[in-house]
Amino acid sequence: PEKNHPAIMNPVIDKLHPLVHRNTSDLQSPRFHSHFTGDEFFFSHHKVKGRPVLPGVACMEMVRAAFGIAFKGDKNLTGLRLRNVVWTRQITTGDDGRDINIRLYPGEKDKFRYEIYSSTPGEAHQYSRYNQGVVEPADLPQEKVTSIEKMKKNGNRGIVSADTCYDFFASIGMEYGPEFKGIKEIFIGKDTMLARLELPLKSVP
Repeated sequence: PEKNHPAIMNPVIDKLHPLVHRNTSDLQSPRFHSHFTGDEFFFSHHKVKGRPVLPGVACMEMVRAAFGIAFKGDKNLTGLRLRNVVWTRQITTGDDGRDINIRLYPGEKDKFRYEIYSSTPGEAHQYSRYNQGVVEPADLPQEKVTSIEKMKKNGNRGIVSADTCYDFFASIGMEYGPEFKGIKEIFIGKDTMLARLELPLKSVP
């Protein structure tokens, strides 16, 4: 991967997506750039052993958004499939935030290899790969109708409260702020679990 142009290191004003900020594609392949300060709720409300870390699901959304932006209007997308996903290292931020790139490399048929990485320009050029895998268009399966009440009745082996759930997470070093506490209760069944989720109220500016 090439070095970032100084112009894309500036704060982003008009973002394409909360996680995919600027289009920096070249003739070889689609590429996008994002700058994070570390104050974003998906960093500050998600800590691993005391350090703000970009959640894995945010990386997956970054891939989805980048693919959608790159091929908007060119492909009849009903869904995407991710394969061979490899997590190399966590994405954290420092005093100057973090600049992240995502690139799509064309492969056979409609498959693309993707890479999420940072690349620091200068004499001591540093390259860090965070996540990589394969993304491809996929037809979504037909939705199945499920009875929530029936699933709740099957969850007769106990109910786990939100406090119990997040206390356990905290005990293993996973700290979640208000905007990441969507679990209200979990119903435990013989071979199933059903979680009741609520979208948290926005608690940060």
